[in-house]
Amino acid sequence: MAGAKPGVHQVQLKPITVPETLTKGNKFIMFNDNSTIGTPVTLKVDENGYILYWKDQNKEMDFLDISLIKDTRTGSQVKIPKDHKLKESLMIGKMDVPLEDKMITVVYGTDMVNMEYVHFVCAHMETAQEWAQELLDYSVNLLALNSCALTYLDKLFARFNLVLNAEGKVSMKNIVKHIASNRDDRKKVEKALEAVGFHAGKVSTCFCHL
Repeated sequence: MAGAKPGVHQVQLKPITVPETLTKGNKFIMFNDNSTIGTPVTLKVDENGYILYWKDQNKEMDFLDISLIKDTRTGSQVKIPKDHKLKESLMIGKMDVPLEDKMITVVYGTDMVNMEYVHFVCAHMETAQEWAQELLDYSVNLLALNSCALTYLDKLFARFNLVLNAEGKVSMKNIVKHIASNRDDRKKVEKALEAVGFHAGKVSTCFCHL
């Protein structure tokens, strides 16, 4: 329509810029719907806004592809766990700030039917609001959703280099998990990795230069 303002489209087409507060990370307590107690983690986002990843006290790491995020919730939109022991383990920050205001629920899935949930609780309401808004913005960014095929490889590389094992190394298990779809493929990938210096649980020093 003539004279229509393109402001909304300009905002949506802006490239992702991840603030330092998210790349450096924040302390959270994580739980999911099967948890009986919260797990303290350091939560971060890579500089390209590809993955949300976290490390627990045992240096074990896990991640979530941000493109799979369907919604982020905080405040009145979240559901506080009913289990007393779990709820007590989530106590962080000022006690006069309601738990729901310090909590983020990340809704994710490969489609709009089979949804999963992971929850994070931080010390400050402002931190929860920033993370919830930033993650949602990355997940619906049109440039990211319509990026070229090479972005997929770049995203894989980010996962391999950021999501490490407890020894701080890229593991064969992580690589095989994201490349091979069945048992035969896994064996082929494992043999190929071993041929270039990979072994289960550790990584060749040359990988970081690929």
